[in-house]
Amino acid sequence: MPKVSVIIPVYNCERHIREAITSVLAQTYKDYELIVIDDGSTDRSGRIVQEEFGETAKYYRQRNGGAARARNAGVQQSSGRLIAFLDADDIWLPEKLAIQVPILENRLEIGLVHCDVEGIDSSGRHVRVWRNSGRKDAYARQFLKGHIIAPYASLIRKDIFLKAGGFDEDFPVAGYEDLEFSIRIGQLCEIYCVDKPLAKHREWASTTGNVARSLANREIFLQKVIGRFGTRPGLKRFLYGEQARCYSDLGKFLVKEGQVHEGRRRLAESIRLGARGWDFPIVVRSFCRLARSFV
Repeated sequence: MPKVSVIIPVYNCERHIREAITSVLAQTYKDYELIVIDDGSTDRSGRIVQEEFGETAKYYRQRNGGAARARNAGVQQSSGRLIAFLDADDIWLPEKLAIQVPILENRLEIGLVHCDVEGIDSSGRHVRVWRNSGRKDAYARQFLKGHIIAPYASLIRKDIFLKAGGFDEDFPVAGYEDLEFSIRIGQLCEIYCVDKPLAKHREWASTTGNVARSLANREIFLQKVIGRFGTRPGLKRFLYGEQARCYSDLGKFLVKEGQVHEGRRRLAESIRLGARGWDFPIVVRSFCRLARSFV
């Protein structure tokens, strides 16, 4: 039985799936199984996996349901005690597992280990380095500020993953399900970050569709966090402010896209929530956006 189960969810990623799988096969640590969950791809992604990596990757296909559902399905098929995720357009450095596995083996209080990340463009060229290890705040505060522990950079104990309940499948597309999952993990165990990039993440240009989906996910995320933490006196005001920011950005987007009435409604709600959270800069910002919508 392998110690690590590596799970790659893929949806229409024929351009990069080879490179992602090859980066797993190039790991210097070899005690792993590789599971690919095809989330209903309509391109050649599934064929590439089966024809070129059929002897090394376990391939499963399901109806399209989003990244969270695909990752959860991969865990259901896994047999390892440790779980690692890799998105189909991202890459691991060869020593990623070799560095992360011993940390979980030797420090039982740690349930998840992640790392710094190198951002690359669509062609694989260096863009920047995200120094996750340089963050000084406690993880609980980092999460509420929007810091995400990226699945592709992580290695987690399977029992911790199951205890947390896996990824929330209410999120329709990849995005805030990572952050919501991070918050639940942070309540269950210690988290450790390796102070060097062990993964490369492909950064894509924003489109109107991506912005709309991101804003929808952000709204779902905040509703869930408010439901979980909204009664805590120390967090209530902060969360009102975060929700006000969400509605301000959503209102601005809707007005720009021609949904003026709904956009104004969201901006008015942002003003109300910002006032409840004593976040007057966002109140002013939303009021100005609302006023401009009448010009």
